Amino acid sequence: MDVVQWMKELLVDMHSSRAEAMESLDKQFRRVPAFPGVKHFHQFSNVQQWAGDEQKAFVRQLIPAIAPLLGSHPALQYARAVVDFVLLAQYITHDDETLEYMNQAIFRIDCFKWAFAKYRPINKRNGEPHFNIPKLHAITHYVDQIRLFGSAVGLDSAHFEAAHKYLVKVFFDRTNKRKTEFEQQILLHNTRLTNLLAMKDILQYRASKRVTQAEEDIRVKVTKPSAPLDISSWRISNARQQRLWDSTLPRRYWQQAHLIAHHLDIPGLIDALAVFVRECRNRRDNLSMSHSELDRRDPDPSWVSTYYISIHPSITCWKREAKNPKNVEELSRELVRCCPNWQGKFGSWRRDYVFVQEHERHSVGCRRGPSVMEGKMVGQLQLIITVADPERKNEQGNCVKYSGALIELLRFRNSGAINHRHGMVEVETWLRDDVRNPRGIGARRIYQMSTILRSAHLVPTGLQDGVHYINNYIDWDTYNTVYDPDFHDQGTRAAYKYAKQVKH
Repeated sequence: MDVVQWMKELLVDMHSSRAEAMESLDKQFRRVPAFPGVKHFHQFSNVQQWAGDEQKAFVRQLIPAIAPLLGSHPALQYARAVVDFVLLAQYITHDDETLEYMNQAIFRIDCFKWAFAKYRPINKRNGEPHFNIPKLHAITHYVDQIRLFGSAVGLDSAHFEAAHKYLVKVFFDRTNKRKTEFEQQILLHNTRLTNLLAMKDILQYRASKRVTQAEEDIRVKVTKPSAPLDISSWRISNARQQRLWDSTLPRRYWQQAHLIAHHLDIPGLIDALAVFVRECRNRRDNLSMSHSELDRRDPDPSWVSTYYISIHPSITCWKREAKNPKNVEELSRELVRCCPNWQGKFGSWRRDYVFVQEHERHSVGCRRGPSVMEGKMVGQLQLIITVADPERKNEQGNCVKYSGALIELLRFRNSGAINHRHGMVEVETWLRDDVRNPRGIGARRIYQMSTILRSAHLVPTGLQDGVHYINNYIDWDTYNTVYDPDFHDQGTRAAYKYAKQVKH
C-alpha cells in the first residue's frame, strides 16, 4: 500500500495536475486485458477498500501498468523489487537459491526506496528522510524465519479471516443482538451447521463411487480442443450438402475450408492449412521437415480448399500452479478461447494469446526463439480447427483428422531479451510486408495441439501501436519460466549503482 501511495504522489509531480496524473494511471490499468482469476481495474485510483483479491490482482498488474509511465525512473525498480519479494514469499517450498533471491529483493528494496525520499517525513536527529515503517523492517526477517519454520504460506491468516466471516458475522445477523445472548446463539447456529455438514458428507459418501488412485491417474493431461461449434446455420448449396453427406461427416459441425475462410474473412487460412496438412502427413509417415519447409508457401494451395474442417471455441491446456507442496510440478486445467459472439455480442470474437513451442528447448542456431524463451513464441489465436484428410484413412476406413490452431505470431523486440528495468519481454505486431520472405506463409501458421503450451498475458504498452509486454508476473508458472537468467546479478549491480549515486 505504500507503493500505491508513493506512486500516486510521484505521478502528480510528473504531471501538471493531480487529475491528469490519476487519469494517466487509470488509463494504463484499463489497458491491461482481463485474465481469468484476476480482478480488472477500471478506476484504479478510486479503490478505497483494498481487500485480498484487490491486492493480489494489483501485484500481478502493477509493473506492466506503470512501466510506460515511469520509463527509466528508479521508482520502477523499487516497485519491481517489491513485486518480486511478494511473489517469492508466496512460494510453498524453498531452497537456498529462492531464499537468496528473496535476500536480493530486500537489498534492492533498501537501495531503491530513496527514489521516494521526497515523500517521507524528515528525521529530526540527522535531517534526512526516514523509512521507519514496521513492515519494511519485518521483511528483513523473512528468510531466517522461513529457514526455521518453513514456507510463509503456511502462516497465512486468510483462513482465520474467512472463518470469522462465515462462522461469526453471517450468524450474528440472525441473533437478537443482545449482549448477554448473542454469543450463545452464534454457537448454536454453528452447532447446527456442523451437524448438517456432517450428515451431508455421510449421505454423499454412501451414494458416491469409490475411486482408486489408479482411476484418478487415467486422465491424460494433453492439450486438446473442445467440442466443435454448430455451424449448421451457414447457407450452403444442395450440391455441397450432398458432398458432405457422402463424406460421412455431420453437417452440423463440418464445412469446406474455403467457405469458412470466406465467411470469417481470415486471410492466409488456405495457405497455412496446406502447410499444416503436409506437415501432419509427414509426421504420420515418420518423415521430418526442416523449418524452411514448414515456412514455405505451397505454390498452389487450392487442393486443400475443399477439405472439410470443424471449428472449436477453446483449447484445454495445462499449467503449473504449485498449490500442492508434495508436487509443485502438478498441472492444473486451463481454457484458452477463440470463439465468436463472446458474451452474447454478435460478431465479437474473443481471441486469447498463447505460448507456442516453436523450437526445441535450448536449441542452438535457431533463426527465431531467443534463449530466454527457450524456443517458445507468442501469438494470438485466430481459429481452432480440425481438418479431415480424405487422402489418409485410419483402421476403421474413416478420414484421418488433424487438430490445430491458426496463430498470428508476434515478433520479439530486442531479440527477445529481458528488459532490465521492468523485467518483461517486449513483442510487436509482425507487419504484412515484413514477414520472413515473400514465399513464406507469413506470421500466420497452424500449429499442432501438442505445441500449444498455455495462455499468455499480453499488455499493450500504450507508447507505440502494436507493441506489448509479456506479463510474466501474472501467475506462478509464467513468473518461473519467462525470466532473466542474469536476474540476480543484474538486479544487484543496478541497486549498487543507484545506492552509490544517492550517497554522493
